[in-house]
Amino acid sequence: MLAPGAQLFVGTLQGAQENPPVTTAATGTVQGVLSYARDDVRYHVVTTDLTGATAGHFHRGVGGTNGPVAVALTLGAGASFGGNAALMPADADLLEAGRLYTNLHTSANPG
Repeated sequence: MLAPGAQLFVGTLQGAQENPPVTTAATGTVQGVLSYARDDVRYHVVTTDLTGATAGHFHRGVGGTNGPVAVALTLGAGASFGGNAALMPADADLLEAGRLYTNLHTSANPG
């Protein structure tokens, strides 16, 4: 359930969505809840394999592009992790416009 005024965003994670695409059998989903105040995002990521994960981020940009990091995610020890992150007003605007994407970096695919 969402708090009044909060917004839910859901995305899929696949190597084919990378630019350039990477070969991996791993897939995942990401959920983000933007707070009513639009200054915080609560996220939860579930993957089929997070072996070798080195970093995770929300990036500025649309599908098919490589954008700069907007928010660093705190990785967990398993294939499911979550947390809260502060969000700048301009990045909240991008999230609402579908212009933020999630990227997980691994030792096999560091970019």
